[in-house]
Amino acid sequence: MRYSIKSNWSSTFESLSKNSVLFTPFIIIAFLECLALELFFFSARTPLVLLFGPIIKKIFGEQFLHYPGNLVLLPRLFYYGQIVIYILAGAFLTAIAVKIFVNIRTGHPVILKAIIKGAGRRYLTFVGYGLIYIALIFILERGEGFAFLKFTRLISRHLFKISPQIYSIGAAKLLFFTFVIVQIFLALTIPIVITEKKALFKAILGSISIGMRHFLKVFCLVLVPLLLYLPLIFMKTFLVAIIDKTFPDISLYITFLGIVAAIFIDCFVMMSLTQFLLDTKKAK
Repeated sequence: MRYSIKSNWSSTFESLSKNSVLFTPFIIIAFLECLALELFFFSARTPLVLLFGPIIKKIFGEQFLHYPGNLVLLPRLFYYGQIVIYILAGAFLTAIAVKIFVNIRTGHPVILKAIIKGAGRRYLTFVGYGLIYIALIFILERGEGFAFLKFTRLISRHLFKISPQIYSIGAAKLLFFTFVIVQIFLALTIPIVITEKKALFKAILGSISIGMRHFLKVFCLVLVPLLLYLPLIFMKTFLVAIIDKTFPDISLYITFLGIVAAIFIDCFVMMSLTQFLLDTKKAK
């Protein structure tokens, strides 16, 4: 099947520019993440240190309870908060955005109360998807990280020494590649649940099937927008060096920038994939 990526992006951009309501679920996610960021930012201060202090001290070390160590740790704590938010609310809110988009593209009325109620009936499905998605990311990251570490050690021992900077860049690229691959095969799960009313595992299988049959098309739809995340990924990778050359609070600003960027990038990726699913169904 011949498919125009350019036409997909054009249609998606037009829908987003004319229907700002599509951003609302992602703005809510961003708001929840900002609350989590604020919580972790003050976690080393009274009174929150009474709750978080013993945990941070035991897992990461006492130095991360004091300035500037607490700001070095901030992105990592925020990442754990993001996981919880995505599982409990992120996938559900994404499903609402997808349903709004589908109704707009198919000419059906956008009645938010009905859309939220319909998504609410399948809330556990979206929580289950969030758990599977996060678990898969975690397993792949651990497995690839272990393999990459062994590979670089082997090269350093027998061929040439790999500097910590080169290792960090390679690890960051591998992390990004893992994220892209998971998106290719799983990101269509929510659109399939919404458009085809399938059960979770059937929707996951359907998403994997589409990712395999249309790998290059889905790869382009996912990869190009997600490339905008690369600068943020590298800034987080070299956060300690950036803090040394600037000021510790920049950790907060970089993390906040990632939250804002996600509103637009994640929304565009999800809507373009939903548009692709609608187009493939129409072509059958």
